[in-house]
Amino acid sequence: MLRLMAWCVGFALLLVGLWIGLGVVANQLLPSAVDRVAPSVQARLASAGVEVLDWRYEEIKTTGWRHDLVLRGLQAQLRYRQSEGRTVIAQVSVPKVLVGVVHWLQLQAELKVEQVSSEFKRVEEGGSMPFEALNNASLQLPGIGLRDPRATLTTLQQGLTELLRDNATSLPISFSGDVVLRSKGGHVVPARLYSVEENGKVFLRFDQADVQTLSHRMDLRLSPAQVEVAAGYPLRLPTLVDFTEQARELAREHYRYDRWMRDAMRHVAWSFLITQRWGADFAEQVTNAQEAKPGNAPDERRMDYQNNALGRELAQQGVAWEKLPVVVATDARVVRSPAQAQ
Repeated sequence: MLRLMAWCVGFALLLVGLWIGLGVVANQLLPSAVDRVAPSVQARLASAGVEVLDWRYEEIKTTGWRHDLVLRGLQAQLRYRQSEGRTVIAQVSVPKVLVGVVHWLQLQAELKVEQVSSEFKRVEEGGSMPFEALNNASLQLPGIGLRDPRATLTTLQQGLTELLRDNATSLPISFSGDVVLRSKGGHVVPARLYSVEENGKVFLRFDQADVQTLSHRMDLRLSPAQVEVAAGYPLRLPTLVDFTEQARELAREHYRYDRWMRDAMRHVAWSFLITQRWGADFAEQVTNAQEAKPGNAPDERRMDYQNNALGRELAQQGVAWEKLPVVVATDARVVRSPAQAQ
């Protein structure tokens, strides 16, 4: 989804370049100018992993005393690859893009995008989609430098990459939108995605109430601590849901009638997958939050902590996912019942 945001920002910089070059040139010249500049912008986006398959718009013009640049009726089809290598197609609709100069002496502009909608379709099967759809999205980005559009685009790309990777950026971006999540089991849950600013950084968030709804509908049984973590890392939530289901399926496949071995397999596998994707620190944060739920006896909780730690260790050692069942069945480090927990 942030690749979609990057594309919108890239297209906005195309508009900025036009504003600088054309100023108050007659509106009838703008469409041909867009056609000339678009290939270079598409090439820049392609280098960032976003391929523009098709795009069109209804109108572009300057308006108001500031000669704000307005583009209406933008439609685009984008193709990009997720971090795990799967290809996603996004069909994007943007009713209005506005670029207006806010500081003439400092040559700074402001970008406003409203009512954005997009549907996401995975080309290959398997893996997790970030979201199935995005609706009613708005994005505002002040302080766009006009003196050096290339440097500005580089800064924006770096900031959006940080937001995608770490859920934190120094870009003063404001975002909100309604997303649709769907699990492998077909459960559909809407959620509000929005940005917050804290201590000079911008983060994306889900409302905890939306995460609790998702937990209930998908039988995730999230603890309050896990709900807080998931709400703080919304772009990771769909993948976390898939990892939970993968770990459950693997455990049921190998230990359908053995409760404690099934539990050990599930915890090792779940921690393993999270570590592979986001590192041991985040995996420990998520899995420790799971153990904060009431109901587990102390020895059961110790068993889970130890098997979670083993999952992180195995992932860091580069053990293959396919080898986990053998490891759980034979490795002496696996805690196979609460009585063995130390």
